[in-house]
Amino acid sequence: MLALYRCGRQAEAVEVYYGVRERLDRELGLEPSALLRERLQNILNHAPSLSLSLR
Repeated sequence: MLALYRCGRQAEAVEVYYGVRERLDRELGLEPSALLRERLQNILNHAPSLSLSLR
């Protein structure tokens, strides 16, 4: 998700999240972790913390 987001492919990053979410639910009866849900929110909000810093 992060790699896709950093390449300017936000929609595909979000699709990956929902694909993982669906598979976790279908195969294991689980929901994504809080960390994964937070990453989705950061992607949707274009959080500056996701930017690749080239120092």
